[in-house]
Amino acid sequence: MSILPGTRIGPYEVVAAIGAGAMGEVFRARDVNLDRVVAIKILPAAFASDPERRSRLEREARVLASLNHPHIAQVYGIETCSTGPALVMELVVGRTLRDLLLSPDPLSNTQALSFARQIAAALDAAHEKGIVHRDLKPENVCVTAEGIVKVLDFGLAKSTPSDVGEGSEATTVVADTAIGSVLGTPGYMSPEQARGRLVDRRTDIWAFGCVLYELWVRRPPFRGDSVSDTIVAVLEREPDWSALPGHTPAFVRVLIRRCLEKDSSRRLRDIGDAVFDLSEVSELGKVGSRQETSARGAVAIVRHPLTLALAGCAVLFATTTGWLLLAGGPAQPAEPTAAPVRFELHLPENTRFGSYLPQVETTTLAFSPDGSRLAFIARGEGAAPRVWIRPLGDAEALPVTGTDGALSVFWSPDGRALGFFADGKLKRIDAAGGAAVQVCDVPGNLGFSGTWGVNNDILFASIRGEAVYRISTAGGTPTPIVNAKVGVNRVLWPWFLPDGRRFIYTELRTDLTGMAFLATLDGTATAIFPIVSRVVWVEPDLLLFVREGTLLGQRFDAAAGRATGDPFSVSDPVAYSMATGWAEFTASRHGMLALQSRQDTNRLVWFDRGGTRLADVGEAAGSALVRLSADDQRLLFSRVRPGPGTHDIWMSELSRQYETRLTSSPGTEVAAVWVPGRRATVFSAAAGGPPALTHRDLDTETERTLLRQPGLQFANDVTRDGKRVGYQQRTPLGDWDLMIVPIDEPSSGLPLFNSPFSEYDLRFSPDNRLVSFTSNESGRPEVYVARFPVTGGKTLVSAGGGTRARWRVDGRELFYVAGTNRMMVVPIGDNAPRAFDEPRGLFTIDAFGDYDVARDGRFIIVVPAVREQPVSVMLNWQAAIRR
Repeated sequence: MSILPGTRIGPYEVVAAIGAGAMGEVFRARDVNLDRVVAIKILPAAFASDPERRSRLEREARVLASLNHPHIAQVYGIETCSTGPALVMELVVGRTLRDLLLSPDPLSNTQALSFARQIAAALDAAHEKGIVHRDLKPENVCVTAEGIVKVLDFGLAKSTPSDVGEGSEATTVVADTAIGSVLGTPGYMSPEQARGRLVDRRTDIWAFGCVLYELWVRRPPFRGDSVSDTIVAVLEREPDWSALPGHTPAFVRVLIRRCLEKDSSRRLRDIGDAVFDLSEVSELGKVGSRQETSARGAVAIVRHPLTLALAGCAVLFATTTGWLLLAGGPAQPAEPTAAPVRFELHLPENTRFGSYLPQVETTTLAFSPDGSRLAFIARGEGAAPRVWIRPLGDAEALPVTGTDGALSVFWSPDGRALGFFADGKLKRIDAAGGAAVQVCDVPGNLGFSGTWGVNNDILFASIRGEAVYRISTAGGTPTPIVNAKVGVNRVLWPWFLPDGRRFIYTELRTDLTGMAFLATLDGTATAIFPIVSRVVWVEPDLLLFVREGTLLGQRFDAAAGRATGDPFSVSDPVAYSMATGWAEFTASRHGMLALQSRQDTNRLVWFDRGGTRLADVGEAAGSALVRLSADDQRLLFSRVRPGPGTHDIWMSELSRQYETRLTSSPGTEVAAVWVPGRRATVFSAAAGGPPALTHRDLDTETERTLLRQPGLQFANDVTRDGKRVGYQQRTPLGDWDLMIVPIDEPSSGLPLFNSPFSEYDLRFSPDNRLVSFTSNESGRPEVYVARFPVTGGKTLVSAGGGTRARWRVDGRELFYVAGTNRMMVVPIGDNAPRAFDEPRGLFTIDAFGDYDVARDGRFIIVVPAVREQPVSVMLNWQAAIRR
């Protein structure tokens, strides 16, 4: 616990710890002024400095402060302690409704009706204030020794701006709730909540129906052997109505059915109706109970001394669902019996999915082997990416402390630890938390993929694909066990089979073909079938991979080392790149699936200098890396090709809104720049190997490769005389150097900046006197300017971080993007690059992609058409497969 007994928090003295969970730590304390006992809730240590978690705790305080009701735990105030805000609340002494339901003493009709009526009254009070609880369950209901009910834990509650009406869900969810977020506990989620859709007070009515059913049956109406089975039951199955005992009042049976209508439009519309029904018939309920054994009593409660001593109800301020679901080790999913189900998970607020290296050799989604937890990589605005874990049975994801800078993540076979790549190292860390342990050094800032075997071996490969390496989790020096044929192929994407001796990997070739191989740890390999994708094994006999953006399955006889039957479709679309075999999907050992499409999410938009959106250019598509022609009449950009996930170069005639595709090879072409004085472009082309500089004549449509080297080359800009192209090239350690090469007589690139740091995104000033670029020498990306030709020195231009510097057409201003998605401008005087004026902000938009600046001062910017696409989770998809 983070606070010791005796600690003073305002007028409250901490007496003892009560409990802790993912959502908070709870303490018993004494109000020294009023001499009363209270409960104090603080954030877990991992989130004490998280502004979003702090605001959520404060929001919970405001919600509870607005609910002055005898059946809702009262809030006394909010204080500040060494760890942040502290919520001071009424300490409810008693037992949870879950404890009572697990007790051998049955509830009488009178008790059950009383509890139900009080719960409904508490919800009615919340709904009248426009508040939806979203996590009602027996664990969040406390019953005192006098039979008084208190509804607890409004940590997931959200305010709604208006009363709900049919079809009005979209208007009743507060703006800071991510559409589609799955919040709640699986067995008590409404169908719309489980599918990640918008929720309103009808979700509470569903949960109330679940609790009402359980008051009589003593078990939840929807159960499964795993989280996925439970969600399937909620979405696809009816409760066992025959389980309701014969003494269940008829009106209760009707009320439960009305609350558990899967179609929310047919569900009980107002919890106040339930309050009325339960109140009107309460006397009838008492009459019906007179023949019951009087020893039960109207409020008979077995009080456990230890429960009272620890005030167990207060523990429920902290979420415990994940502990209950995961206790005792991984659950064994049952054989699928229901229809396939698909729902969506959104990211934590104010984060973006993925690492610094999208669509290269990274695995940013990873299901735990038992399918109960999803690990993923996400990054906040201006923050380093890190690993998060989302237990499917919990309300939200939690970050894994110590994983900052993570590029790629994978699980240990027992689900207790994670492997990840960050800061030029392979590391491992306990999933429950702790310090990360370095396993070995790896080339920095490259895309990696890894897999962890049952014998504590890790296999990994990088985007360069020179070898598949083996290393013990105890550390040491990686040993190559499969080597690529130099200049012919790359070996990528290793994946251990359950025996820990064999693994599958993918070979990609320069002719854009590939092959899946089954190999052993001694390096012996056997070809399985042609493929250009990473491959994942699912028990007992399935391989999953992607072809043309569709996730496919293939039966595989591991003993014989051969595929059987034909591939079959599992899902589409899936984000995929044929250039690297990268595909954004993951599967647990038994087939829990998660994937992301990431398609058609960008569009090109004109903005004025004040940030006003002026006009859209073309349709929403996966566009990137824009470059205006000198007269602003044409635009070069790259666009992802749905299916193979490769990129082509396109040109837009802006005045006519007419688009032409300039390249259409099976490979990838990106980063096109104009060649001044010629009808030509230079771009980077990847045809089964690293991207190489390529020149294209727009009149003759002929192409020629300028340089073909092992390092990745991305064109940045061409000198204003049209003679030389500046480009960034990946080093063996994964950083970027800035290079330059003549267009007409290329022999080898000459370095402009090749320090131990990364320099990239070069731009020549209009008069060719200066160059701008980005460097991470200070520990974060900053914009610099230097003389051209480069003589050595450089001058910092940005303040507080910056990227994507672009020159005004006359060279008198330099624009860049600050980490807050704010467009900045720096005046360029005659004394440049010795000194610059302070940058000043122009405007801020939700998210910046690439951009360019027109002669009239307008900006054409790549902006997201969809802010962030959620992760799709699929359950029981194997049920549709014919064996």
